[in-house]
Amino acid sequence: MASTRSHGLARLLSRLIQNPKDVEIAKKIIIEMSQIRLEMRNEQFSRPLSEKQLAEIANGQIKPLTVEEMLRACQTRLPDWFEIYHRKPLPLSSESVVN
Repeated sequence: MASTRSHGLARLLSRLIQNPKDVEIAKKIIIEMSQIRLEMRNEQFSRPLSEKQLAEIANGQIKPLTVEEMLRACQTRLPDWFEIYHRKPLPLSSESVVN
């Protein structure tokens, strides 16, 4: 759903941006919205990033992680929830009610 919404926004922006000044305005809006989203996510997860770290990110002082760095940070393999869900009887199925 979010992907579809993003494509719709991209299409809308492509019609609105007509010149280099419009590009700069769009970039400023995207940066501002991204900073707001980052602050909301930081609050949602009990503020793992300090105000200093948020400011460093906003000022481009923190290098983005590569995919390899993110994968290395996730050493623990998470359970395959899809497999677990389909291996167990579904709620209120004859198998789950009888057992």
